[in-house]
Amino acid sequence: MTGAGISTPSGIPDFRTPGTGLYDNMKQYDIPYPEAIFDIDYFVWNPKPFFCLAKSLYPGNYKPNDIHYFLRLLHDKGLLLRLYTQNIDGLERAAGIPSEKLIEAHGTFSTASCSLCNSPYPSEKAKAAILQDEIPRCETCLGIVKPDVAFFGESLPKDFYSYRKEFKQSDLLIVMGTSLEIEPFASIVNSVQPHIPRLLLNRNAVGPFKQIPLKRTDVRKLGDLIDSVRLLVKLVGWITDLDELIKVVTGLKFSQKGRYTLLQGILLMVHMAVTVQSITMFWGTEHSWCPDQHYLQQQQQKQINWSFVLVVGPRSAQNGCFVYLHNGSDYISGIKNWLRHALKYPENASF
Repeated sequence: MTGAGISTPSGIPDFRTPGTGLYDNMKQYDIPYPEAIFDIDYFVWNPKPFFCLAKSLYPGNYKPNDIHYFLRLLHDKGLLLRLYTQNIDGLERAAGIPSEKLIEAHGTFSTASCSLCNSPYPSEKAKAAILQDEIPRCETCLGIVKPDVAFFGESLPKDFYSYRKEFKQSDLLIVMGTSLEIEPFASIVNSVQPHIPRLLLNRNAVGPFKQIPLKRTDVRKLGDLIDSVRLLVKLVGWITDLDELIKVVTGLKFSQKGRYTLLQGILLMVHMAVTVQSITMFWGTEHSWCPDQHYLQQQQQKQINWSFVLVVGPRSAQNGCFVYLHNGSDYISGIKNWLRHALKYPENASF
């Protein structure tokens, strides 16, 4: 069972974290209350706020992270019975998990239909209209078309209810990145057989994992989710498999180390601080974790001479910090991010 927390390392905000969550940042959409953006009645009256939000949520804007590839690894090893996700970002599919292994409990952007008569509508045609700030209309009844994302007031997909059978078949239930607050998804955590272990990997204790003492078959590991996932993978002896999978899928070469040790790199940076005057920063999420080839080609056409590459990874392929230094603008501000991650993960730092 997964929720929005598994995608926050990819740069997608969750819904309920105070200050940074999606619902705390809805003023730009001019809606009466945050949840209205996913309310079917409000959508029929005014679809523009949701379509504006949908432009940023459509698959392709973000990339999978280590957590998604861990789920893919479970599938590759024949251990994933089913993945029940609350997420609509499509990152599970992007990580290579087959659609038949997915139960997208709150719907998907991969299909679309009319909000009035439910007639199917080409998803790419709907996406093109939404991205152009147009309202897609049903060709049958002229109702408003939307991606098949489950709104408040709508039924969940029929395949969601297969949990009644599948949870009884499972040997282990892993719960990650969810507040376990939205029903009916939250309650299915109790659908496994009483003797089956449940593992929570989450920033905070949620649902039945809040109780003290924990149920004998429950285990929880709280804190940074990527750290927890990589610890679990390391404990079961799969860390090389995970990194190799990410390398194959993303093209990132974890085996290549820099020419200098971390200490030598820091000493070199102290020296460079007074000589190098430019930095191009590829940092964090989306496409920025890996050098954008089009951007580099543009820079090469300008005859910029690259001098150093600093890398922090593979804590997460998407959370790595790639710094390209050349002759040109500010240097110090960007290097702080590199140092912060390099000092926390010295074994992964390259210079």
